[in-house]
Amino acid sequence: MKKMQFKLRNNFGEKIEISLEPEGTIFELPYEEAVIIEITGDENPILDFQIDKGNGKLCFSIWPDKGSYELLPDDTNL
Repeated sequence: MKKMQFKLRNNFGEKIEISLEPEGTIFELPYEEAVIIEITGDENPILDFQIDKGNGKLCFSIWPDKGSYELLPDDTNL
């Protein structure tokens, strides 16, 4: 099982909605904060990122393509 992590930091100037797909759960990332996204999979895990602006809000969607993912707190926010 392979794991990979990366950090998503919000420098947009306002909170960003992150849509955790395929469930559609909404997570709000405040301005100047970050979250760790951990990807796991058997071979080469892939996530599909989509950015939209609807209803005047920026929405960052995460879709698993190969493997799965979870959001973890970024301890540097503390």
